[in-house]
Amino acid sequence: MALLTVSITIYYILVVSWAAIYMVSVLFGQSSHWVTCDNWWNTIYCSEDNRNAACAKTNPKLPIFFNGTCIATASPKMLSASEEFFTYFVIEPTNGIDEIGWINWKVALSFTIMWICVALILYKGIDSFGKVSLVTATLPHIILIALFIRAITLPGSGTGISYFIGRLNFDYVFRLRTWVTALKQLCFSLFIGYGGLITLASYSKFHNNCFRDAVILVSTDTIMSIFGGITVFGTLGYLSHEVHLPVDKVVQSGTALAFVTYPKAMSIMPLPWLWSFLFFALLFILGTSSQAGMVEVFCTTLYDQWPSTRNHKTIVSAATCFVMFLIGFIMCCGCGFYWFNVYDEFTGSTAIFLTIALECIILSYFYGRRNVMKDVEEMRGPAKKGMMKWIGEHSPYYPFNWLWITPPIALAIMIFTLIRDRMTLRIKGEVYTFPLWAEVGNYFNLKLFRRMEIENGVYT
Repeated sequence: MALLTVSITIYYILVVSWAAIYMVSVLFGQSSHWVTCDNWWNTIYCSEDNRNAACAKTNPKLPIFFNGTCIATASPKMLSASEEFFTYFVIEPTNGIDEIGWINWKVALSFTIMWICVALILYKGIDSFGKVSLVTATLPHIILIALFIRAITLPGSGTGISYFIGRLNFDYVFRLRTWVTALKQLCFSLFIGYGGLITLASYSKFHNNCFRDAVILVSTDTIMSIFGGITVFGTLGYLSHEVHLPVDKVVQSGTALAFVTYPKAMSIMPLPWLWSFLFFALLFILGTSSQAGMVEVFCTTLYDQWPSTRNHKTIVSAATCFVMFLIGFIMCCGCGFYWFNVYDEFTGSTAIFLTIALECIILSYFYGRRNVMKDVEEMRGPAKKGMMKWIGEHSPYYPFNWLWITPPIALAIMIFTLIRDRMTLRIKGEVYTFPLWAEVGNYFNLKLFRRMEIENGVYT
């Protein structure tokens, strides 16, 4: 798990770096440039909503503004102004993963500062991380509440919210890809399989009620996920209302939602600078705290393997951050966005399901599910009578799940993620197909990490 966490920290901090660039853009009053096409980075394929609206008003049959004139249909290469800002100003990609390109100094500077922030958060290990978490765990909820109130009071927000919770598309419900994507997000949201929960729980008191903590964690995460979904789709409903397009035409996923669609929506709100800053501050705080948590997982592994390092936590955390910074610095080059997507595809999906399966197998088969339940009884006392015997921490369902349910499901999903078409990415208005060596290379890295993880798990 520590190795998987290391893999994720290498590329995950890039998202935080992008959010920091947007925050600085807002602070310097440059957020209006996100949605205009008269900037130095824009191309002739830039599409600006205001100009399109003017064309549609003049002649409804020619609703698209392109290269100084109104045309009937958009070119496949055309990008929105917010997408060109992200593509040509923020990430500045080359033509492929095999073309390294020049260092993107904006991203490199932000990337460096983010790693310094993580190192400062962890300079005293879990003690300093715990103090920072008091802020990072509460402030995002305050910001989210403010964004939620703003979203549900916008015109057209009801359309977006009903699209989110009121529209059931059975075509997607019965697709395996939908469930795989949902499970992937669930694992990341709850930090399942990454080692973070186990690491932080190891600092709890011996008789701590972990079952209660787990129930609170899952319940809170579910509520906040729904809360955040309503906020996002309420805002997207407002965007669809303003640009006169159906909600499904403005909805995007992944980085496009956070760095293309959402900035576009906030730019047409009243006080756009305020809501833009709050949104990217939310991403920045959550991303930085998550990054620090993942680095702490690896540092704790080092402390456990070599107890003498516990007396040098500042040096260990700083050295860990520096090494990860060097490994991930290639993502500050023009090829960085391609590497980001490759890492995310394999490490963030295929690897996590294999890790979960191995975790359950090692726990149930090698350590023994009966030993686990004895440990639970030692920490929490004998099983309670009544319903709690079946639904509480002593329930026989849990060892049965770890042995017979979770491993086969996780392994099946892992195999499904490997059996697919060649990996593609839409960028610069075109579809880029990744070379086979990039996918095969990450596949062998996955096998190497898992072999090391199995050997370490069995040894431990």
